[in-house]
Amino acid sequence: MRLRMQRYKLLRGLCAVACIFFSTIAFAAEYHGQVTFNGLPVPGAIVTVTRDSTKYVAVTDLQGNYTFADLASGPWKIQIEMTGFATSHADITVPAAATAVPWELKLLSLNEIRTATNAVKIVDKPAPVAATPQVAQQNNAAPKTSAPAPVPEKPSDENTQRAADGFLINGSVNNAATSQYALPSAFGNTRNGGKGLYTGGIYLVINNSALDARPFSLTGLNTARTPYDQANAGVSYGGPLKIPHLIPLYKAPYFFLNYQWTRNTNDSTVSALMPDSAERSGNLSELPQQIYNPSNGTPYGGNIVPVSSQAQALLAYYPLPNVTGSTGYNYQAPILSSTHQDNFMTRVDKSFGYKNQVYGLFAIQSVRSSSPNVFSFVDSSNILGINSNVNWNHEFSRQLFITIGYAYSRLQTQVHPYFENRINVSGQAGITGNDQDPADWAPPTLGFSSGIAGLSDTQSANNRNQTGALSASVNYYRGRHNVTVGGDFRRQEFNYYQQQNPQGTFTFTGAATQKNNSGGSDLADFLIGIPDTSAIAYGNADK
Repeated sequence: MRLRMQRYKLLRGLCAVACIFFSTIAFAAEYHGQVTFNGLPVPGAIVTVTRDSTKYVAVTDLQGNYTFADLASGPWKIQIEMTGFATSHADITVPAAATAVPWELKLLSLNEIRTATNAVKIVDKPAPVAATPQVAQQNNAAPKTSAPAPVPEKPSDENTQRAADGFLINGSVNNAATSQYALPSAFGNTRNGGKGLYTGGIYLVINNSALDARPFSLTGLNTARTPYDQANAGVSYGGPLKIPHLIPLYKAPYFFLNYQWTRNTNDSTVSALMPDSAERSGNLSELPQQIYNPSNGTPYGGNIVPVSSQAQALLAYYPLPNVTGSTGYNYQAPILSSTHQDNFMTRVDKSFGYKNQVYGLFAIQSVRSSSPNVFSFVDSSNILGINSNVNWNHEFSRQLFITIGYAYSRLQTQVHPYFENRINVSGQAGITGNDQDPADWAPPTLGFSSGIAGLSDTQSANNRNQTGALSASVNYYRGRHNVTVGGDFRRQEFNYYQQQNPQGTFTFTGAATQKNNSGGSDLADFLIGIPDTSAIAYGNADK
């Protein structure tokens, strides 16, 4: 009986320990999030969570992310601090949602940053001050030769560590002079002699289809694998880093430049319905419906229709079917498109004393692309964009500022169709009444109600828009209030050189070869040269 009672007590103790262990697991969770500013990650921010007397501290990484691996479930208070930004406070509940909401920081104004910086003063321990006899007599005490002044409280180790963590900014994580992983002394934050701090980077990413399988075919047709290549590279360089009262100001201007280079080719498989050899010759005997002659209303014998010269000329651009066994399409082919892109951006910032600052930005982007369609018509486009600005800021006093700036932007888009200045398709087919400008040489757009691939090509275009703007503003700060007064003058140009529909559009529905709303075929209408609807729109291209 006694042995059984001891076993019962031992089992009850083990159950209690297991309950405590599993409850600890069940009521603890990971909490993570991201700190951003204007949608960009903020590295080096100090994140503190507290509840009662429990406190944990984390520092955001280069992507602005932070993680608390094991927080007890329930309410917590979170605080986010970063030099130059307003401190954020909020109440959170753990476990958090599956997708953490980014914390958006608010940038402090120049006066607020100066006020916060001036509030931090380094006070040395003062020398002993002699006490006069009169002071001693007033305190009913014997005269003393000296009395030490109060000494400021020494910052705690935690505050010192948090201040050090706040300087974990992008580009200086591993540059500590005392670290075995520090960069060479002639580069980065360990540069000798307190010279300017410059940071650079370069990357290259290459991808191709060498190990890829051929494209998947819905019909089982062995479509050849189209090779593709993708290459992305970039380089950035900038400096020196300047933080007032922390890192000294440099006479050299601050600059930053970045260049990105992209060369991509991508393949895909397209499917379409094409007329077969018999249909191209006018033999539509496979159609279940009767086809009628639109001139006299009599049926075509055996559904054999004549083929117009215009139709014969346009059918030459249709590829022959290469797929059987599918009712939706009978042609499948891989197409390869390419994109070449170059981006360059630079920014310069120069301070003249403490009252004048000149800064500007220049960015240019060039995109060249080519895109074929199911008919192997390869069209190309060129996009060139420029964005620049220069500004001057002058401080009359701590409350009054003036900013004058000029901005210029330009965007040009050029589209070159496959047939531009190459083949006058409409002219050779004997189609008249459309635009005969070599820039708009192309086949007319054909549309079929039965699903046959519509012949088409893109439209030529040369569009250019640009804006020049001169602006000025005056800012006055007084306590918690600020007043901004300003204006700008802009000259905007919108230059379009493009036709709407220069080669015309023909739509075939079978209405011409039917009788009493029965029979007919859209392909038959096309072969004999009678569209159901047509449209065209062109004129002075630059108006």
